[in-house]
Amino acid sequence: MASRAAALGIEQQELAKRLAFQAQHDPMTGLPNRERLTEMLEEALAVERRRGGTAAVLFLDLDRFKQVNDALGHTVGDQLLKKVAERLQGMVGPDDIVARIAADEFALVLAGLEGAKEVFRKPGEFLEAMRKSFHVEDQEVFATASIGVSVFPRDGDDAAVLLRKAERAMQCAKKQGKNDWRHSGQEHVTPPTQNLEMETALRHAIENSELRLNYQPILDMNEELVGLEALLVWNHPKLGRISPAVFIPLAEEAGLIQQIGTWVLHEVCRQNAHWQKQGYAPIRVAANISALQFSRPEFFDAVRTAIDQSKLSPEWLELELTEGVIIQEFAESVQSIRKLRELGVRISVDDFGTGYSSLNYLHELPLDTLKIDRSFLRNLSAEGGSLPVVQTIISLAHNLHLQVIAEGVETLEQLEVLRRVGCDKIQGHLYGAAVPSCDIEAILSKPDRFLRPRQD
Repeated sequence: MASRAAALGIEQQELAKRLAFQAQHDPMTGLPNRERLTEMLEEALAVERRRGGTAAVLFLDLDRFKQVNDALGHTVGDQLLKKVAERLQGMVGPDDIVARIAADEFALVLAGLEGAKEVFRKPGEFLEAMRKSFHVEDQEVFATASIGVSVFPRDGDDAAVLLRKAERAMQCAKKQGKNDWRHSGQEHVTPPTQNLEMETALRHAIENSELRLNYQPILDMNEELVGLEALLVWNHPKLGRISPAVFIPLAEEAGLIQQIGTWVLHEVCRQNAHWQKQGYAPIRVAANISALQFSRPEFFDAVRTAIDQSKLSPEWLELELTEGVIIQEFAESVQSIRKLRELGVRISVDDFGTGYSSLNYLHELPLDTLKIDRSFLRNLSAEGGSLPVVQTIISLAHNLHLQVIAEGVETLEQLEVLRRVGCDKIQGHLYGAAVPSCDIEAILSKPDRFLRPRQD
């Protein structure tokens, strides 16, 4: 009887331990949850206070995770979260902490750092690791992340403050394009009154001729001009040049994106038709299309009207859609893209690799081009860098009879690596920034269209 009671007591102790563990840990990944993270962070800060050390809190949120769940199902989504947890754990030391604090949000505490230089090297390492593909149930999935960073003691002295500041910095990284990181000192919160003023100014931007298009060259691997990408610029008379990363989300929020997007379509077609009327050899020009613009039922008619009014042959217009735009309503996207292709317009997937990026959906889409996101070129030649991912994308695209453009080419070394792995086309600051139409005419009027890399 005594031994039975002892065994029962042991079972109860074990049960209590399991319940205590479950109360403080995420059941899917086994990582500490937010409550346990706060306790562990306070303990880590106490150690750093005693030794006068530095610690960093990284708040990591997966980009477009909802689209993985919607397109591939929650089972794949859950497996992806486990893979992310494993990858993060494999990158930290024994005194560091990895926690899962919400659906697709993770936090890391990096202790015993050697000052700011080491602190601000770490987020880039985690971003680079997240850009590599995950293999989930025989599928290759890419899942980039946005990261916010706060630093002890410069940004705060307790766990709650540091976590709050890191989360706010992560939200800033999200708003400024995702797949990047921000320090809490880089937060820029626009006051509501300033937002309202900017919205009012944006409503007058078209009629005041403040919006214009610049054009960035696209070259083949022999460095010959073969295309252009139209990039929207807003020059405000008082505020100066305003980034599209700022005013495009505002335009979507204010219901102005349809008007602006339609203006861009008409201007791209008008300018390209004008060049051809001047006698320049035809060149294809690409225009970026927002999610709200593409989802509108009248979008196809807007494209056709822009082509008809300019009398531009549709083969010289290319529309760039991001993965997120396409995947939101996949079946409808396929039908819309087919109609556009039947019209004669070419379609490319922009920023490939930074969103949904399961390679399996591509064969269902009638596409022409994949554009590899610039983030994959940053560590192209480094050991353990992004070269295998780039090779995979190029190989897959060619098997599907798609062209590949690498965005953000900045160095001759990147150019040579891309040549070696069979990339078809390139664009980036190695050949200059986007320029006004008059500067493009200087290139179009040359006997040849070869460009040379910048020397600066």
